[in-house]
Amino acid sequence: MIANPPLLLGHPVKARISGGFGDDYGGYRHRGIDYETAEGSPLHFNGIEECLVEEPYNDGSFGIAVAVDLGGGAHAIYAHLKTRFVIPGERVRPGQLMGLTGNTGRTTGPHLHFQISDSPMFPSALERSIDPLPLMLTRLGGPELPNLIDRIDGLSAAVARLERVAGGNGIDAIPRPGLEDLFPAGTATYPEGTTGKPTRIRGEAALRYADRRGFSLALGLSQAQERIAQLAQALADALGADEESGREALLELAELIQKTYGRK
Repeated sequence: MIANPPLLLGHPVKARISGGFGDDYGGYRHRGIDYETAEGSPLHFNGIEECLVEEPYNDGSFGIAVAVDLGGGAHAIYAHLKTRFVIPGERVRPGQLMGLTGNTGRTTGPHLHFQISDSPMFPSALERSIDPLPLMLTRLGGPELPNLIDRIDGLSAAVARLERVAGGNGIDAIPRPGLEDLFPAGTATYPEGTTGKPTRIRGEAALRYADRRGFSLALGLSQAQERIAQLAQALADALGADEESGREALLELAELIQKTYGRK
C-alpha cells in the first residue's frame, strides 16, 4: 500500500484515455491508465516536485520506459516509449520533457501506459497500484480548470522571451493606465480588459514594465517550479481540512502560472 499518495499536476500527455485503471484486459485487471497517442508525442513529467529517475524493472513488456520515485512510497512508470531523454540517477522537474511516446514492448498499437505502484518492481497484483486520476490537481476543482501541466510546459518559453529584454530586443507592450511613464510622450493608453496597439519598449522601461505587470525576470523557471510545488502541497494539505482554503491555494497557483506566462 502507498502510505502518502502523491498529487499530480495533470496528465503526462495530451491524448485520449483508451484504458482505465482496473479495466478488464482479457483476463487481468489493468494496473494503470493507457493513453491513445501517435508515435513521437511529447511526454512530460506530471509530478508536483523534483523527483529521482529510477531504473525500471522491465521484463520486456514495458519496452522503453521511464520510472520515477514520486516519494511517499509511490513509484511511477511511463511505458512503451519511442525514446527517453532522462536516465536513472537524474532528477526530473515538473513539466520537464522526459521522452516521446511510441510502440515498444508488448502492445497492440502506439500508446502510453502510466502506472503508479508501491514498488519500483511494478508488481502484477492490482492492489499494489493505485488509480492516478483522482490524484490529478486538474480534477479537484472540476472540468473548468486548465491542465496545469500544459501551462508549465510554456514556462521556459516565457522566461526565454523575458530574458531577450535584457539583450536589447525589447518587448511589444500594450500601454495601460498608470504605465504612461514607460512609453514615449503622447502614447495612447488602453483600459484594462480591452485590446490595444502594442508599442515596442526597450531597456530599463521594458524591465520595469515586466515587473509592474507581475512577470519579473527575477522569477526564473526553477524558482517558479519550486513555488508551484509548494503551492500544490499547500493545496493538498488544505483540502484535507478546509475546502475553501484549498480553493484559495489553487487560485494562487493558477495566478503564479499565469504571471510567469507573461500576461500583458
